Amino acid sequence: KGGAIKEFLIEIKPYTQCYPPKKPVRETRQHRERVKTFFVNQAKWEAARKAAKKNGMDFIILTERDIK
Repeated sequence: KGGAIKEFLIEIKPYTQCYPPKKPVRETRQHRERVKTFFVNQAKWEAARKAAKKNGMDFIILTERDIK
């Protein structure tokens, strides 16, 4: 409002990496990698949120579904 500038810390990720993968009928190496990627991203995003807040910014994640 009133011409104020808001700064953001933005990360762009594939949509599939932003949500926990669905459990398959049988466990596969690919599924384990997707789970690992999801949890690594969660930890990274928590740290990014804290860093952004500390520096007066907001942190947002964009996916290919957000960018058109």
